[in-house]
This record gives sequence, structure tokens and C-alpha cells, in this order.
Amino acid sequence: MPQPHTFEYRVIMKTLMLALSEDDEQSLRFEAANLLISLKGHRKALSRWDRINFQNTLEEMLQHGVENEKFLAAATCCEFGKINEDIIDVILSRLGDLDDFIRLQCLYCLSLPILQNTQSLFSKLIDLSRNTSWKIREDIVELLTRWVENFDKSLEISKDIEINSAEDDKKILTM
Repeated sequence: MPQPHTFEYRVIMKTLMLALSEDDEQSLRFEAANLLISLKGHRKALSRWDRINFQNTLEEMLQHGVENEKFLAAATCCEFGKINEDIIDVILSRLGDLDDFIRLQCLYCLSLPILQNTQSLFSKLIDLSRNTSWKIREDIVELLTRWVENFDKSLEISKDIEINSAEDDKKILTM
């Protein structure tokens, strides 16, 4: 893999951007998106049109890709904070996967703060907990543990804010 900010890296990135804009070749666009994600190029400053082409390709991968392409697109959308029911369903379908990296990616996506208050996700997790796979049930327990830890952290932060504001109120009253 070429190092970022080298001539070779820029050539590869330009080639991938051209491949993403190829209207007639779905497999070429999917492979370009896959390579772009592998190079972490989607995190770099893409031009407006390149970003649009990339996001359109991700949406197309979610609808028409094979299982691995759908998962890769869903996980990448999670990184961008663009999450909907279809993406959640794709991520949930890979809970308990034999590949530890995929399982960790699922847990990361599902433990994002934006998802923790989603009632539909909680209902789906309850349904999945009835699955006979111990790996799926183990992943659900891990996910709920992460949610509780994040909830505890947010409670500590809100308590600190309340204490600080109460102390500020006392200072103002004594002046």
C-alpha cells in the first residue's frame, strides 16, 4: 500500500474516483468503493462530487450488493453517522459472525450514541436474543453492556454539570 501524500497514493485515489463515476459498471464502482474504504480514502477530504459519487455507490451496495458488500457499505455509513433501518438490519444480520473483526465492527456501529435511544433497535435485539446461536446472544450482552457503560458516563457528566451550576448559583447569591 502506498503511503498517504505520495504520488502513487494520489494516482490510486484519482483512479478510484474515476471508477466511482463510471455509470455503466456496477462491479467496478463497488470494487472502487471497497478499495477506497480499505485505503481509508473515504475519510480524507474528498471533493463534493467525489463524496456524492461515493455515497451513491454505498447506497447502491446496500441495495444490490452481496452480503459482504452490504455489510461494508452499512459499516461505512455508520462511520458517517448516516443510519437508517436498512443499515441497522444489515448490521444486526452479522451479529455473531465467525469473523471477529466483523463482530467488533457490528458492536462498534450499534454502540454509537445516536442509536442507543432507538426503540426499534431495542425491540430487534430482544427478538435476536431468542436466537439459538450463543455468539449472537454473547454479542447482544456485550452491546447492552456498552450501552450501560455509556449511560453511566453520561449520568456522571450530567451530575458534574448540576454540581457546578449549583456552586455557581451559590457564588452569585453570596455576592
